[in-house]
Amino acid sequence: MSTNVFANGLEISGKAVDAKTLGAFPDVCFTPPENPATPPGVPVPYPSFGFASDTDKGTGTVKIAGKTVNIKNQSYLTKTSGTEAGCAAKKGVITSKNTGKE
Repeated sequence: MSTNVFANGLEISGKAVDAKTLGAFPDVCFTPPENPATPPGVPVPYPSFGFASDTDKGTGTVKIAGKTVNIKNQSYLTKTSGTEAGCAAKKGVITSKNTGKE
């Protein structure tokens, strides 16, 4: 069974979809400096990567292949990668994390 579902010409994203988010920019993280004189680290933008199968907070009743569908401005990916180098004490500028929920 195909899990490619379209609405208004755009493919729907959700747990059943075999899709990957490639390079969502920017995810600014504090990166350890070469010089310890900047204790919080240097803010550097990194790309963020994730899989649609890691969707959380999706639909409750609408399903594709029995799995939840993403909801705009509500769903998120529980696992992401790409920002691991931003590992100074505070990590992400907004979330204070360098992997995980995006």
